[in-house]
Amino acid sequence: MCILSALIYSIEIVILPILVAALKSGDAKKSETLESEEAKKNAETLISETPILTAARYGIVEMVNMLVKEIPSSTYETNLENKNILLVAVENKRTIVVESLKKWFEERNEKNIFDNLIQDVDNEDNIVLHLAATLSNEDWYISGAALQMMWHVKWFQQYVKGLVPDHFTVRTNNMDKTAGNIFKKSHKQLVRDGSAWLKDTLESCSVVAALLAGVSFATSSTVPGGNKSETGEPALEGKPAFDAFASSSVIGLCFSIISLIMFLSILTSRKEAKDFRIDLPRKLL
Repeated sequence: MCILSALIYSIEIVILPILVAALKSGDAKKSETLESEEAKKNAETLISETPILTAARYGIVEMVNMLVKEIPSSTYETNLENKNILLVAVENKRTIVVESLKKWFEERNEKNIFDNLIQDVDNEDNIVLHLAATLSNEDWYISGAALQMMWHVKWFQQYVKGLVPDHFTVRTNNMDKTAGNIFKKSHKQLVRDGSAWLKDTLESCSVVAALLAGVSFATSSTVPGGNKSETGEPALEGKPAFDAFASSSVIGLCFSIISLIMFLSILTSRKEAKDFRIDLPRKLL
């Protein structure tokens, strides 16, 4: 029994940590390999892109317009991932390129070409909605994770969804994922960051709103100039300055209490991706 206990103890103390470290090392190496392969694949894709695709990727709308005008066939060019100019622009959130292409084909009564670009798919059967739902390196240059999330939701749900047919929302790629599934998964961390940003901001604002509410309450119950000893009426009643002071103190009290209530309502509100589109930003404003 003593020998068995010693053997078990040695396994727990010596062998198990070595096995855990080996597994972690293997996972780390596997992760590094996958990242290097992904980086190599992205580099090959960038090298393979033609000038119009590169211009669409970086939002150089002047070059896109010139190439479409001078070389109309360049509209159909694709990269190694089989992404056309519109898919590349949507993937990198280049709204100005998408709007320029849409306007160009509508002015020439060639909207069917734009529709064909919209309905195209890449090598992984991703449609334009799948690419719009992906959280790319190109982000909206807005401070605050909550406001960034608001623009991500508006870009995906309001703008890109408005360009495609309704049945595109249920289409899946070769991983059997819909655009909604990809959006929810890729923006999970941003939703957490947005919720934390809202919490920190609103807690600070709530302290200020509470202080202002207390000062406004004390001010609204104060009568400047005192009361008349004979009648008890305010001594300055009827004066423009007195009326302005009385009105502004009551208005300040109402606004400070309303803002405090709104801050508390945001803190207790649900904070999912769709809530960052209208509900939470409207309450914050």
